[in-house]
Amino acid sequence: MPDFSTFQGKPKEIDIFKGIYSHPNATTESNALEITANKNNVEISFDMINITQDTTIRVYEKVDDINYRSVSQKLWTTDFPTNAEDAVVNLNGKDIDQKVTFQSAVLEGSIKSVPHARVEEIRSDDQ
Repeated sequence: MPDFSTFQGKPKEIDIFKGIYSHPNATTESNALEITANKNNVEISFDMINITQDTTIRVYEKVDDINYRSVSQKLWTTDFPTNAEDAVVNLNGKDIDQKVTFQSAVLEGSIKSVPHARVEEIRSDDQ
């Protein structure tokens, strides 16, 4: 994992969170992670070693109190190079709800555990 302790030589405050997303044995889109009222810059690293099928990863932003809009998507293919099993998603803090979803192209065969680490750069109110 990269060193997030400085930016342009200046120390910065960060928080690190770890968790596991249980990816269902389904082809429907499911929420992997949701951050409410995100004000920070966030880098999420999903360990995709257990995913056996091509999977679309999407980022959404809430546009009102109910609805989300897709702002980016990336296809994670299973023909990745050896030891390159991390999918990295970056979220820019906009003081809105944001979420990351996964959708497999075909059934996985079973529920898959997807460990993830989330690094948040804490923004002060004057940034």
